[in-house]
Amino acid sequence: LCIPIYALNERYIGEKKTLHTERVKAKMLELKGYQLIDSVGDKRIYIAQSGDIVGSFQIIKGQFEFAKHVIVAEGYASAEKALHCAKVGNVCAISAISASNLPKVVAGVKKYFGKLGFPKQLHIACDNDLAKQLDGKGNAGIRFGIGALSIAGKDGKIYIPRVEDNQT
Repeated sequence: LCIPIYALNERYIGEKKTLHTERVKAKMLELKGYQLIDSVGDKRIYIAQSGDIVGSFQIIKGQFEFAKHVIVAEGYASAEKALHCAKVGNVCAISAISASNLPKVVAGVKKYFGKLGFPKQLHIACDNDLAKQLDGKGNAGIRFGIGALSIAGKDGKIYIPRVEDNQT
């Protein structure tokens, strides 16, 4: 599986009033690299320049520029699962690639859509890293998910999966 990694063109967001054309879309999203996920689930990320991953994301499904609901998840599989569970229409699911990137991606999405007056809702689907928490390593999925929610403000909802005892 090869998934493109995009970033929002910050300069272009500030200059344009209408963002709903293919030409504008091409300038709004900059291709920064890609992620390969093999059949075993091993992942490799290839980016053009160091630091390009910060604030970058992957569009898993949906039309980002027209979505009224945007699901921002930590990774590809989480975005797929959250999209499958979504009970809303006109939705786009994106992956922040890592937990620490969730707040940066949500900030970018909010800025992008703030120019348009939507999405109606930002759905933050974070991972529940309970096994790591029990090992004393903290729960990065929930910590960064809550950070992303504070950035989303009134437009945000957070979803934290329950973890059963046998899943830790």
